[in-house]
Amino acid sequence: DALITVPGAGFVMGDALGDANERPKPVSVAAFRIMRLEVTNREFAAFVAATAYITDVEKTGAGYVWRGRWRLVAGADWRHPHGPADGIEDRAGHPVVQVSAGDAAAYCRWRSLRLPAEAEWEFAAGGTDGRRYPWGDQPPTQSGTRRANFGTTACCAADGSDGFERTAPVGRYPAGA
Repeated sequence: DALITVPGAGFVMGDALGDANERPKPVSVAAFRIMRLEVTNREFAAFVAATAYITDVEKTGAGYVWRGRWRLVAGADWRHPHGPADGIEDRAGHPVVQVSAGDAAAYCRWRSLRLPAEAEWEFAAGGTDGRRYPWGDQPPTQSGTRRANFGTTACCAADGSDGFERTAPVGRYPAGA
């Protein structure tokens, strides 16, 4: 995916509504480049094919799947996101899931990139104006232009109302890019 340049600036990092380690604090970031969109299953498959990389979840044989709560599922991995009966054949353009930070870092090294630092990631997503989400402060929805999948929040559990029970194709919701 294309890299974009995010200009450096100061901003308030953290979330007053979050955990104690998220207390707001002023920070500055230098200009950096970041992928505009998530890594797709197709892109990750190319990395695995080129390097014979084995993900951390593949090594352990089980991954966490949201089923009303996070559950460890044997056989869940990036090729089988929700367990052995699930596959990605029809989801090549969807974001890769079931990858660890170490797996993501390995992919980045293969692409001659790096993972963003925590402050860079938060700044890229929220900007200098303290937005709660990339598009503003309105919660995500499962339709329209704002979507997120993190089942622990009532607004954001996958429900299929927008035609995508789980992940949606990368770039489908441009407000979250």
